[in-house]
Amino acid sequence: MINNSLTYMKKLSFSLLLLFIISCDNNDDSENIGNDATRLDLVTGINIRSSVNAPDVQLGNPNITMNTDFRIFPNPPIGTVFLTSAREIEEVWIIEGNAEKSFQETDFSTLLRPDLYTEDDIDSQAILKFPDQNVGNITLDLTDLNIGYYRVFVKMDGNLYWDNIYVSDGSVAIEQLIVFWE
Repeated sequence: MINNSLTYMKKLSFSLLLLFIISCDNNDDSENIGNDATRLDLVTGINIRSSVNAPDVQLGNPNITMNTDFRIFPNPPIGTVFLTSAREIEEVWIIEGNAEKSFQETDFSTLLRPDLYTEDDIDSQAILKFPDQNVGNITLDLTDLNIGYYRVFVKMDGNLYWDNIYVSDGSVAIEQLIVFWE
């Protein structure tokens, strides 16, 4: 009888241990945050600018690659946006963005790098594509886009860089964007 009880207890202990292991998530919180924080469509902020030389006004915590070689302006654009670069811009993709304020304390400089996304990933989600540009300055017509947040990806020297924009029709005041990101 004691032998059967010990066998039963061992099986029960093993079963409980196995259930505990299966129910636990092997990923720690930092991995989960990294995976969510690097979603291709995620917009965590924007830099407002009126011209190429205008200082940026940061709203939120923009999840962009910091690259002084290219600028997008104005932001927010109404109908047209300009991309300028000291290097040749090879291709441009625009992806619909989802604005979220949940990553305002995230240090994107440690998460974002030019090889984070593949061209195939970006191309499959792009709603506008501008291939074979190979120029330093580009004017993009955005009149067909709905009002909202977008991510602009550029390829230069074989590397990918990106910035976030808010496409407007002029009906949304800058103050409304500021309030949203506060």
